[in-house]
Amino acid sequence: MRRYLTRKILTYLLAFFIGVTIDWGIPRLMPGDPIQAMLSKFSLQSASYTAQYNLFAKTFGTNLPLWQQYLNYWKGMFTGNLGLSVWAPPAHVTTLIFSALPYTLALLIPAVTLSYLALLVPYLFGIVWHVFPLSHAYAQGLLPAWNWTFISSLLNHWFLPFLTLFIVSVGGWAIGMRNLVIYELENDSSRYMRALGANERVVRRYAYRSASLPQLSGLALALGVVIGGSIVTEVAFQYPGLGTLIFNAVTNNDFFLLQGIFIFMVIGVLVANFVIDLVYLAVDPRTRLSMQGATA
Repeated sequence: MRRYLTRKILTYLLAFFIGVTIDWGIPRLMPGDPIQAMLSKFSLQSASYTAQYNLFAKTFGTNLPLWQQYLNYWKGMFTGNLGLSVWAPPAHVTTLIFSALPYTLALLIPAVTLSYLALLVPYLFGIVWHVFPLSHAYAQGLLPAWNWTFISSLLNHWFLPFLTLFIVSVGGWAIGMRNLVIYELENDSSRYMRALGANERVVRRYAYRSASLPQLSGLALALGVVIGGSIVTEVAFQYPGLGTLIFNAVTNNDFFLLQGIFIFMVIGVLVANFVIDLVYLAVDPRTRLSMQGATA
């Protein structure tokens, strides 16, 4: 058990290091200068532009050598300081992420875990029957607060994008599980159990447990990336989650905000997969046997 967990932890730490490095590097390979994009919104004279550019470069740390920016990124990540946002200055990246995170989790976690009809849902419930609103996370003019007016508006706006994601997801999970169970019922191990006289109910139970293993892996990936939000759904419904935040960061060339969101996605994928690895120990006897063999 100790060797298994140690090997898994070391593997995930290596993956985390690679993921953080890629997360830091890719935005900096994107074309364009985020500070220039921000200053282009203002009409500045040449001297004022140069002074402002140098000031913002020092503020955002882009005037430093790349190796120092890389080390500062690691330091900021462990201290919870992912820098300032170019898109919404002077807001901190972590503040923007944590303000959008509850909306994304509330929308996507139920849709993933419970999961051409999805196209009809907003049309019927929003346009034809006017049951639910088609955009935003709550009614315009309201401010987030712990009162029934805001909560009821929040739930009313949440339901339609949630139902859309749920309908899309549930079909894929059901079809995938059906195909895996059929494969397990027809493979050699099931035939061998029947030849030994095993009850069909027992065969089906073992087939279902074996078929659930790939589904658990898929669930780990789905739950891991859920923190990144659903860009298409959130932008379409003007829902203020992380998907919309990613869209705004890309369109405004805000790679500080992008790398902050992506590091949350990296951590989410790794944590979800590590949890599923632990679940495998309880679900799959072959994992426990291989561990016993490794430590024998």
